[in-house]
Amino acid sequence: MSANPDTSKVLSFEDARRVVEHEASLVRAGETETLELLASAVRVLAGAIFADRDIPPFPRSTRDGYAVYSGDLSKLPATLEVIGEIKAGEKLENIPATIARGQTASIMTGAPVPGGADAVVMVEYTSQHGQQVEITRQVVAGENIVPRGSEAQQGSLLIPPGTPLTDAAIALAASAGNSKLQVYKRPRVGVLTTGDEIVAIDTLPGPTQIRNSNSYSLAVQVHQAGGDPILLPIAPDEPGRLRELIEEGLNCDLLLMTGGVSMGRYDLVEQVLSEMRAEFFFTGAKIQQAGLRSCEAQVGNQSQAWPQTFSSRNALGRIRKLSSRARALAGLWRHRRHRSRQLLRRHRARPRAHLRRRVGSGDDPINL
Repeated sequence: MSANPDTSKVLSFEDARRVVEHEASLVRAGETETLELLASAVRVLAGAIFADRDIPPFPRSTRDGYAVYSGDLSKLPATLEVIGEIKAGEKLENIPATIARGQTASIMTGAPVPGGADAVVMVEYTSQHGQQVEITRQVVAGENIVPRGSEAQQGSLLIPPGTPLTDAAIALAASAGNSKLQVYKRPRVGVLTTGDEIVAIDTLPGPTQIRNSNSYSLAVQVHQAGGDPILLPIAPDEPGRLRELIEEGLNCDLLLMTGGVSMGRYDLVEQVLSEMRAEFFFTGAKIQQAGLRSCEAQVGNQSQAWPQTFSSRNALGRIRKLSSRARALAGLWRHRRHRSRQLLRRHRARPRAHLRRRVGSGDDPINL
């Protein structure tokens, strides 16, 4: 590893970003923990979730209406015999074993479709009188029915590790009977601001001082990226105390620093890091014409699960670097696309009101 920062390592913003993203791609999350389902929300899944049964577990009606054999509606209007009613959650013994030709059963949204029926006619196109129902619209086989196991089959992978546990993921995990989930622990991210001109936010600044807003901005970004921010004391422009605080920050999984990497006499961060035999990936990023003093470096520690890492940067360049490494440590490394994304979309609750209005005989209903 380099003992001194290479002043020639001033990269373009795109090159600096690629360096950071490459280093972040080598990071893997560490320890895991098991949490109650709701406590797992917004964390990152560590253990895969599999379907404990077919989803849906039966052919499911997607409309209120009548379960029919589509061939019975070849001529309209068609009159069929109503032999029962099937509601969502109905006991098996109360569901007709089969629908014979010329028969139908009233059915509700989410209810199991009985054998012999291959479609559901929406109630808007029907008129029931006693045990007879008149139907005025044809359907094709499979219409308004979700086949058993069409979303997932028993034993199939529902949610792979590395997936953020959004509301949809939590719902899908619940549907598979998971009351607890194995998730990655949040990485502890140290935040260290340097400079004699910086004072605590609850301190009245002197004429030449400013409050420590950078640490709080970084802390929020750490939290949004899946980490737990640890705010360290403000480091003065004094090498001994600066080194002590850097060493304290290296007890965290990731150390972020702001300030102290310009070309001034009291910008001591690179000097101290060099004394600690840090490896510098770059020492500046050209975000504007004048360039941006910023560095990305690491101190190797073979006894750790991942290298102890820190970055020092101006606010303009820190967001992507912070997000890449903190998200990787939190378990959000890139994983292959999986059909679970489709399942997650289906399991996202989207409350909305439906108002259906018959415009006239044979007209389609209007959803408002």
